[in-house]
Amino acid sequence: MRTPGRYFRELWTHLKTEHTSSGRLVAAVGVGVFIGTLPFYGFHFFICVAVAWLFGLNKVTTYLAANISNPIVSPFLIFGSVQLGERMLHGSFLSLTVEGLEHAGPARFFGSWLAGGVALGALLGLVGGALTFAATTGRRRRERAARAADPFMMAHSRTAPRYLPCGRVAHGYVKRKLLLDPVYRSLVDRIAPDASVLDVGCGRGQFAVLLALMGPARSVKGLDWDARKIDMARTAAQGLARASFEVCDLSRGLPREPAAADAVLLIDVLHYLEPAAQDALLSDLATRLGPSGTLFVRDVDAAAGWRYRVTALEERIFTGMRFNRGRGLHFRPIAEMQALLEGKGLVCKVQPMWQGTPFANVLLTATR
Repeated sequence: MRTPGRYFRELWTHLKTEHTSSGRLVAAVGVGVFIGTLPFYGFHFFICVAVAWLFGLNKVTTYLAANISNPIVSPFLIFGSVQLGERMLHGSFLSLTVEGLEHAGPARFFGSWLAGGVALGALLGLVGGALTFAATTGRRRRERAARAADPFMMAHSRTAPRYLPCGRVAHGYVKRKLLLDPVYRSLVDRIAPDASVLDVGCGRGQFAVLLALMGPARSVKGLDWDARKIDMARTAAQGLARASFEVCDLSRGLPREPAAADAVLLIDVLHYLEPAAQDALLSDLATRLGPSGTLFVRDVDAAAGWRYRVTALEERIFTGMRFNRGRGLHFRPIAEMQALLEGKGLVCKVQPMWQGTPFANVLLTATR
């Protein structure tokens, strides 16, 4: 089951990534600016959420755009709305003297503010939408050009949409996980052409699907203890004969097949197992490596100083009310894993894999 931390991360990913086509983003900005110009201070958030839900717009973008009514800009919006409303409804501008305000009265003042806010909001919304259209069109043109020149990005653009049937949360997670986690691009460059790949703890299977689409692997098998995620992986891999997935409780050992693999992946898995189960799994995987096979282990290094403390704190906060089958967190120095694998006759190399983050992730490469 999901931890509370993972639930909120996935919820935030869903909110950021829902309805993000160029047209819907343009509409979200335009509508958000329009709402933010209206004189309903204190209710903008609720109006934005309701309108975005009703019309299928990105809620985060809509509300952010509504924050045009921030403390710096609001005085100018109010002044402009009231004066424009006065001109529209009464044919003249409002006198900003005490006598002029008393003559107008609260009802007339608010009526002018509302009428002017609608007109000014519509104008500013059109401007905001036009600027968003120009920005998103240029950005997506650059992204298409980058994907065409980068096989990884091309495969990424084909992988993420396969998760749309699994829901927007899964789609958004896969889209950003493959793009932002440096381990995936690093591994693609290291897996030999025509290799058989075993992805242990594959989660939603996003990397296995990407490998099957890119073509460097002859076959990819993914194992994970979460049946729900395996179902997502199978859905995303439909039509990809080289990718297969199986539910497997890693704490109880691996299935007999495949008996050997050219590349074995163990990405962010071990610290969820108890130390004895970690050792048993590593030993089993070491025996399954084919000639010249490679085992890739990405995990947290408990000897990484302040980076480890940051990582451990983050993990423990997110699993403080853990509903992760009671496995807990069991961080170890990566040197212990290295010593075990070297004792199995493998040649090991360790390198940082925390690019751009404060975390203690490292990649252990063990080759037969």
